[in-house]
Amino acid sequence: MRTLQDIIDAGEAEPYMSRLVEGGADGSVVRFRCRCGRLVSPDMMLEVQPPGCDGELAGVCGHDRFRCDGCWTGWVMRGQVCPDRLRELTGQPARAEGQPW
Repeated sequence: MRTLQDIIDAGEAEPYMSRLVEGGADGSVVRFRCRCGRLVSPDMMLEVQPPGCDGELAGVCGHDRFRCDGCWTGWVMRGQVCPDRLRELTGQPARAEGQPW
């Protein structure tokens, strides 16, 4: 599982710079504006279309490579994405019994 923070740390953030917003008194707080409009920490932006995903989630996330927890949680709750398949595609461990997503 990778997040936008992993991409930033690897020095590959160039395509996402226009949506990064610095804040805080000294500008040290960085947030990312998700397609849904939320400003979230880059480590909360899940890579929903990782290499090898073959665009399987494109129906819900469009061309976006990263989406916030609010987006993918909503997809799961509305039944647009199977939580187990989402976890598999994004490299997350399997759900624990009774875990909703």
